[in-house]
Amino acid sequence: MVVREEKGQTRLPLLLMAGGGVVLLAALAFVIFRPEKKATSASLANRCAFPACRAAFDPGGGRGYEGPSVAVDPRDENHMVVTDANMSAGQCLWHTTFDRGKEWVDGIFSAPNYTGCHINGAAGGHVPTGPAGVSFGPSGKVYATYGSATPSQGTRESIIVAVSSDGGKKFTTTVAAKPPGDDLSYARPQMSVTVGPNGQDRVLLSFWVCRQLGRFCETAQFARSDDSAATFTPPVTINDAPAGQTPSEPLQTPDGTIYITFLRRYSDGPSDLILARSGDNGQTFSYVTMDQQLQIGDRYDPAKLAFDSRSNTLYTAYTDNRTQTQQLFFRTSKDQGKTWTPPVGIAPDATPTSTGSSRSPTMSVAPGGRIDIVYYRSPQANTDNVFWASSIDGGARWTNRQVNEQPIQRFAYNNAVGTWYPPDVFSLDDAAVVAWSDTKNTRDQNLNAQDVFVRRMIPAGADIPP
Repeated sequence: MVVREEKGQTRLPLLLMAGGGVVLLAALAFVIFRPEKKATSASLANRCAFPACRAAFDPGGGRGYEGPSVAVDPRDENHMVVTDANMSAGQCLWHTTFDRGKEWVDGIFSAPNYTGCHINGAAGGHVPTGPAGVSFGPSGKVYATYGSATPSQGTRESIIVAVSSDGGKKFTTTVAAKPPGDDLSYARPQMSVTVGPNGQDRVLLSFWVCRQLGRFCETAQFARSDDSAATFTPPVTINDAPAGQTPSEPLQTPDGTIYITFLRRYSDGPSDLILARSGDNGQTFSYVTMDQQLQIGDRYDPAKLAFDSRSNTLYTAYTDNRTQTQQLFFRTSKDQGKTWTPPVGIAPDATPTSTGSSRSPTMSVAPGGRIDIVYYRSPQANTDNVFWASSIDGGARWTNRQVNEQPIQRFAYNNAVGTWYPPDVFSLDDAAVVAWSDTKNTRDQNLNAQDVFVRRMIPAGADIPP
């Protein structure tokens, strides 16, 4: 089959709405194989550096690809897997290449008795953000996650994890978590994969609990598999009382500590950004309030976490409205998240006089320590550019470069597109592999042709092939 210690509060938390919009219908499983052709070493090295590669084979005109995640095989940089959703066709997809984007294998995720998957659906649906959507495990297996429901459940979605043992040519599926009640659903899964205690892949999940047909989401959940996604622990609540929203992907550091950020949103003032920390494999959590600002994150945009094992440093990146426009900020912690450095704006013009806005960051750290953050930068309404910020000195200084070729016009769908679903980045020492949704192939807004592109951004000073 086919197929990432709080005092009591006196304010009432805002119950965050999960978003309406396009609901993806059930889809049959398929895989498209194309013959692989040998490429010269020079052309292979330059492929997807410029111009970007379209991350799919499907040439259809009514495409609506959104919500991209990208993972690169640590054993072979030419091997990449991208997951996304085709909102026009009602499908959640994977795209795999073994030759750095020259040829692609496309497939549709499908689980037995489940009706495909949803993006921006009534229950919040499939929207893993950034690296939380697809990952190579230490064993070499590929993992992907999404939300889906059985016909009898309606919009009461479960969390599905798909696993591939052949590098992403085909996937099998496991139901990782089922909603416990008639008025509840699980939505917006986040995933990471690391080494488990028994040598198998450990899969860590976070997701929301939503109620009233997905209109309100107020609790963050965690589940874990120590047997390569064959079975999962029962979900436990990440946040403390009274509520928690927008959990980040779980991050496990080499000492076994698990970190997850979440937000506590209020209707009458600033939101709280909270770090949840577990030293017992996610059974219990303690809490540190990291920040309190207006509009932390843009709707469903979690604060991202990354870790540099060389310096034993936690990194976080998130947006807020402290400058009267949504801007991107970066912070570090060297004491397991107990204290954090002051926020540093890293976008090109993160100032109170800025007329644009930044949102939806995704962060990754290269094996050599370079920090990569990609995000959407909007010079005006319904227009996006993709920016890549990189730092080689632990975040003290940043270099910003635009990734896309021309402004992205978000006219094909409602304003959720490109707003709630971020770009993604996977860090290699010689490149930052960026994935994003783009309308550059659209000549008529009625065609709804939106694609996911992948580009290898080369760090300054890297050896660029001829």
